[in-house]
Amino acid sequence: MGIKILLEKILSGTREEARAALKDLEKVWRAYAREGIGSKKDWTFFINALKKFDDALSLDNKTVFVAALRYPIMAIGEKHFEEFSDFVLKVVSDPAGRLRQAAVSIAVDLVWSLEMAQMIVGAKPIPQKLEERIKANRVRFGVFIDKLEKLRDMHCEIRLESIEYIEELPPSICKSAEAMLFDILDDDTAEYIYEAHKDGRLTSLDMVSPAAIYEMGRARDKEDLRVPEWMECTWRRVPCGKKSCPVCGRIASDRERYPKERENAKSMEASLTEMMRGLSKTLKMLKKNAKMHGIDLETLNQIKSEEPPRQVEFPLCRLVMDWNKNLFQIEAMAQDLGAFWLQTEAAADLFWYANVLNGKVYRQLCNRWHLERGDDYGDFDFEYTGNILGESLKILKKSLNELSLWSPDQKGELLLAASHLAQLEEKIQAI
Repeated sequence: MGIKILLEKILSGTREEARAALKDLEKVWRAYAREGIGSKKDWTFFINALKKFDDALSLDNKTVFVAALRYPIMAIGEKHFEEFSDFVLKVVSDPAGRLRQAAVSIAVDLVWSLEMAQMIVGAKPIPQKLEERIKANRVRFGVFIDKLEKLRDMHCEIRLESIEYIEELPPSICKSAEAMLFDILDDDTAEYIYEAHKDGRLTSLDMVSPAAIYEMGRARDKEDLRVPEWMECTWRRVPCGKKSCPVCGRIASDRERYPKERENAKSMEASLTEMMRGLSKTLKMLKKNAKMHGIDLETLNQIKSEEPPRQVEFPLCRLVMDWNKNLFQIEAMAQDLGAFWLQTEAAADLFWYANVLNGKVYRQLCNRWHLERGDDYGDFDFEYTGNILGESLKILKKSLNELSLWSPDQKGELLLAASHLAQLEEKIQAI
């Protein structure tokens, strides 16, 4: 079936016909790209169709049409870049969220339809005509990103610097434009070219080098992997309590939502509602983050991978668990004695961070297990978990020392626990 007929079905067919035509169009593209069947001229039907977009039968037809643009863009995108890029800017500012998302999905294909990177990777001289073409394309790319940033800034009513993740933004033109910018500039080469464009450094081939791009990528990755402040609230006994915090803010909003139910400890319905709401939010965030990074969660169960040992299979974990068990035996004895030290902040810290230590030692051993097998999984988390362990050990030692002074009846047990902790500390730091 020809491209022209498929295009007509996409624009004016039923929902099922439009989607079927999109699948057939992908087959046509594959035959063109792999076997050379057809010509570039066949794909120019889409250029005229851009003008008929507003007359499409329904929102479904429009959405399928935007998704279908991936194929003509890959075929003739460089020659008709301005037509396609202006159209993408138009769609990403449409009130319909489905259309904006479709535009975001084809943005990377659009910018890389331009030949603009050969000068970066090639050590050999390139023909002058190709050099001029690449330079011109880099300018075209820069102008497009300028327009996209301007569009985003025009529609964003909040300061993006205050937003940690794109999904924190409400559905809007601002969010779609920011997501499109993220997808495009997430590539080190694209980011470097755009930075050079802004700084007026596109006139010399020497200004764009693999080493410079590599260093920019390292700097950006380090910045992207920084630990957000709110992560502290996931393990510290006393969190920040700010409403703007993703952890504390959610807890506060839940308390406001169910004030009466919380007074009734037997309100199972309220508890289940809260739990399902939290799981739903977590799942949505997980899916969005995965999609943003190109991960298909539906196929993860098809990936065969070796699992780390269980917690009890690590000797160090068993030692920490035994220490933890002994500590809570001391607590039970103190309750029988009616010891006042159980009501102190030092006691609260002791039992809280004993549990943190128990969980984080296992996590760190898993991180080490992954790293020793060449997996990137535990690389970043290894450093962060190490910091948590160091802070937890510091608090535990301080608490035990203070409590041993306040509880003469159990001073021996607490000092012995401190001594065993010091022995564990050496093993934990050696992970």
